[in-house]
Amino acid sequence: METGVTLFGTAQNTTVKDLNFICFGSPRCGTSMVAGAMCGLGINMGDDLPVNVEDPMFNPHVTDMSRSDFLRQIKSTIQNRRNSGAVWGWKFPRAVSYLPAIKDDLPNPRLVIVYRDPVPAVIRAGRGRKQSADFDDISYKSIDECIRTYRRNIELAREWRCPTFLVSYERASQMPETFLQELSEFCGLKMPEDTSSIIDFMKPGSYKNPLDIKI
Repeated sequence: METGVTLFGTAQNTTVKDLNFICFGSPRCGTSMVAGAMCGLGINMGDDLPVNVEDPMFNPHVTDMSRSDFLRQIKSTIQNRRNSGAVWGWKFPRAVSYLPAIKDDLPNPRLVIVYRDPVPAVIRAGRGRKQSADFDDISYKSIDECIRTYRRNIELAREWRCPTFLVSYERASQMPETFLQELSEFCGLKMPEDTSSIIDFMKPGSYKNPLDIKI
């Protein structure tokens, strides 16, 4: 049983060091788990990463910059990462909101798009709250926003037609070894001999420190 599907070829179409990997999906859909696995495969996902594995250089929510200044920062960071010669990437759930604006600056983008049943996120948001008409409205809005984001993600993949790996969070979390094998094949990277620290990071339940992953 597979944990995802590859669209438009694999990342092995060119030299690995010339690639960059972008992990996105929707908030609370499992991108942190997937990004941690990418770290474990040896992809540089950023420096001093927080537990959600979101590089601040690619996260507009941790800066007071205008959109234009933020995009300039991203483009500068992309160039610096390219010059480093490392296999690199980043994770931001809503990256689809700015990816079209930086497409021409990306050397060889490879997309890792995570999908998850949107209902559990709504359930978590409703814990400790009384069911009410207001909550019902919030639930419908949250699910609708998630589905619209998923649609935008696949539309971007279809437009760019670069190698893309669609990940099922549910299957990946249930079959982590299979997922890691599929992800390593997509990325064109060797599967680590010891995957125990990656598997531990991927276990559902709480955020974990990506620095604890042994590479």
